[in-house]
Amino acid sequence: MNKTLSSILIVGLPRSGTTWVGETLSSASNTDYLFEPDNEKLSPLAWLYKKELHRFPCLGANDEDASYRQLWQTILHGGVGKWRLNNATSLYLRRKSERVESHIGNKCGYIYLDETMHRVGKAQRNPFEKQAGLEFFLHKIAGIKNIFPQKRRLIIKSVHSIFSLDWIAKNFSVNLLLVLRNPYSLYASYKRLKMPDGFRNIAFQERIQRDHPEFIFNSARSRIEEQNEPIAYQIALMYKMLEKQMSVHPQWEYVSHDRLCIEPLQGYRRIFENQNLSWEGVETKIASLNQSGKDFAPKRVSAQEPFKWKAEISAEEKTMIDKWTDIFELNDFYQTYIYS
Repeated sequence: MNKTLSSILIVGLPRSGTTWVGETLSSASNTDYLFEPDNEKLSPLAWLYKKELHRFPCLGANDEDASYRQLWQTILHGGVGKWRLNNATSLYLRRKSERVESHIGNKCGYIYLDETMHRVGKAQRNPFEKQAGLEFFLHKIAGIKNIFPQKRRLIIKSVHSIFSLDWIAKNFSVNLLLVLRNPYSLYASYKRLKMPDGFRNIAFQERIQRDHPEFIFNSARSRIEEQNEPIAYQIALMYKMLEKQMSVHPQWEYVSHDRLCIEPLQGYRRIFENQNLSWEGVETKIASLNQSGKDFAPKRVSAQEPFKWKAEISAEEKTMIDKWTDIFELNDFYQTYIYS
């Protein structure tokens, strides 16, 4: 498959609008859609291959991790049928949500034990502990030979690969599409939904400590139930790491969620043209999503989205977000890629 028709990987920080973009792009004819196949809360194969990895794995272009390579090899070349089996197995994860969250917390060095960020009332054992039969079954799924070549364009949505894009771009032929949303809206959404992914102790990772010691601020790790400063810190750290990766990959396509919400037809038409996707019927899909939704649904009254945060965060919280924007020197990045 040539580069123009390579799989499309849609990536952004959690709550950046990647689901909205993924739903819209996958409405194009002759496409298949994988929703967060690297999310161990939803994907048993992601749990299998990320057992020893952080929720947001950090790999530089020259790093190597055999399990993460196998995960992305399976995502991009394993065949849609394999992922249907994987998704059916995901019902097990949903019944063990508290244990899965505790397992993720253990990997990240921070387990949510309070009720404000929900799900975990106490530390629990690994949801897959003593589940050799399930692990054997997952290995069997992963090992199924894809005897049918991928004929439809693959569209993948991920929010957990954001620190590994250099590595993915070096090792796999994908078209990267970055969805960037303003930090105030991200912060407001994490707070409103009480999202554990709002703070995952990202600096806990050895590779970040090794390669980016200037980004480690231990004082940011305060109790989330007392104040939300770690959320603002994580947003800034994620964008700084993304800025570094984008600086050496000018060919990556990006879209401002804020601008896309204001002019969805114009913005989406440009993406579809750049990615060589069929536009037929897409306006109907955009219209169907342009209505009130809640929680994690991709529906939104798009014109309202860039400004909702103004009614949801305090002046003190805005000052806190601005502080981390200044510390990480992100004002130019935000102005160039999100606001302008």
